Amino acid sequence: MSITISYTQQTGGSTSYSVTFEHFTEGSLPRSYIDEISFDFTTAGSAVKGGPARVPKRIWAISGVLSDADTQELESMYRAWATDIGTGLSCVVSISDSTFGSTVTASSVVSTAPTYSKFGPNDWVASIGLTEI
Repeated sequence: MSITISYTQQTGGSTSYSVTFEHFTEGSLPRSYIDEISFDFTTAGSAVKGGPARVPKRIWAISGVLSDADTQELESMYRAWATDIGTGLSCVVSISDSTFGSTVTASSVVSTAPTYSKFGPNDWVASIGLTEI
């Protein structure tokens, strides 16, 4: 059970970053769906479905224990992604999620910047949010 996120910088070189989360802080699945489907009712009482005619996009709220090195890698990845976004580029973070059932691979953007809390002498709890595009 793991989630790997990867990004290749597009400005100032082409450095590649990759971080794998294997030890999660929550017992719940870090992947869910954006609620986009709605139901309304006509005056006669018939149900009417609303929302887009496509599969709902996934969101990831990942929180896990990382080593010092992986925490630095995640911070460097985020800063490279944010730098590229700041120049107007369309930047995609790759996700490979094998936490439940078959492996899900997707393209995403960072929707919540990473946060860090010291967990032990050489470990951190890191959290990040990603939204499928």
